[in-house]
Amino acid sequence: MGVPDDARRWACLEQSVAAALLLAVTGVRGEWRHGVAGDPVRLHAWIVDRNGCPVDEPPDTALYAVTYTPDGPGPARRGPGRRTTG
Repeated sequence: MGVPDDARRWACLEQSVAAALLLAVTGVRGEWRHGVAGDPVRLHAWIVDRNGCPVDEPPDTALYAVTYTPDGPGPARRGPGRRTTG
């Protein structure tokens, strides 16, 4: 018996949520990203390191446009020397 399509489709969301929670608990900085790619339309969720590089992701992750990062802009997108308020 194979894995249902719904289970495969949402595995990245569940795995990235678990990774984000583990990183937060251990105090390690990682950004949780959600993105969309087209033709065909696909959604994906993943973690990037402090340099903005996807962690343990295939090269085609670069095709996804980031649509949401729940923890706000991190250093990878702010650029060097820029700070956020807070």
